[in-house]
Amino acid sequence: MKGIVLILCGLVGYMLAHFFPDGGLAIYAPMLISYHLFLAFLVVTAVQDKGLSLSPVATVLTHVACLTLLVVFAEAREHIPYFWVVRFFTPSIALFEATWLFSGKGKRAQVAFEAGPATAGSAEDYDEFIQYLRQSDRQFSKPGRSVKEEFKYWLDYRAKHRSAL
Repeated sequence: MKGIVLILCGLVGYMLAHFFPDGGLAIYAPMLISYHLFLAFLVVTAVQDKGLSLSPVATVLTHVACLTLLVVFAEAREHIPYFWVVRFFTPSIALFEATWLFSGKGKRAQVAFEAGPATAGSAEDYDEFIQYLRQSDRQFSKPGRSVKEEFKYWLDYRAKHRSAL
């Protein structure tokens, strides 16, 4: 399926090249448009299956790096034999970018965490957790962990130690 969409995006780029006047715009615009069409297809299909594995800043930097690669490739067109054919397959760089961005580690980690016991706790548990939060040295606090996650870890730890008594 991805191969068919890649060829279709290349054909769209080929058709768009005829609508731009000769020059740099006739090279850059069809390449960038077909690249973004194919990337959009890959992102829409990947978001449903996997989670984003990079932070938003790293995602933007990766996209800028791939776009820079496309622009450098277009600048080197005089030195690349059969560039008029090869340029229609430049959207294949989007395969690399989408694989890089959606390795799926983000969503799997979230699902693994939520698979644990999901007890909400009582009002007494909540009051004791508020007291725990006022401590300066909280053993379940980790960088990047939300208070809700910390509460679940605290509640699980407390339930295990209460049952041991």
